[in-house]
Amino acid sequence: DTGGFSSVFEQLFGRRERGQTRARPRGHEPPADLEHTVDLSFEDAARGRSLPLQIQRGAKVETIEVKIPGGVKDGSRVRIRGQGHQSNGQAGDLYIVTRVAPHPYFRRDGLDIFLDLPVSLYEAMLGAKVEVPTLDGPVTLTIPPGTSGGTKLRIRGRGVHRGGEKGDQIVIVKVIVPRDLDAEDKRAIEALARKHPLRPRAGLDW
Repeated sequence: DTGGFSSVFEQLFGRRERGQTRARPRGHEPPADLEHTVDLSFEDAARGRSLPLQIQRGAKVETIEVKIPGGVKDGSRVRIRGQGHQSNGQAGDLYIVTRVAPHPYFRRDGLDIFLDLPVSLYEAMLGAKVEVPTLDGPVTLTIPPGTSGGTKLRIRGRGVHRGGEKGDQIVIVKVIVPRDLDAEDKRAIEALARKHPLRPRAGLDW
């Protein structure tokens, strides 16, 4: 009676659960993914670019062209299907890990790019047209008369591009005041203050 022997065998060694993974025969390992780090400038991360990439597969080095989409950040992972290790006629995926260099004067928050713009006290008081940099080249920005320090001026569509989305560039005005005033300068400023008194802290419950 083989049924009784089978029962005893299962009690001693445990019943094999249905669907339990079998040992994979040699030579049938699944294809493995690859990971590669690339260095990008701030501009390339914001706008995207194509670049050649050398991939080591075993003893063989291949050069492929990869497309880095706009909008990636430092540490983003971009998946390139079918460019990983190959095994049994199948290929794994390649993951591009981005390392983005900081910019000397731009900084990013989401899809918006921020820029501090120094302006003179006279430009802030009287208004001016100032050339400012963007990722797509310089533009002329109007500083309205009477602009205070910390005012944010928006340049639409000049931020990060990600798919169909476009962020803005936010320009933060930093007012630079003159130093080393002589007695005549001080008298002129005091006269101006008497003529146009300001209460910048009015309404603050300090």
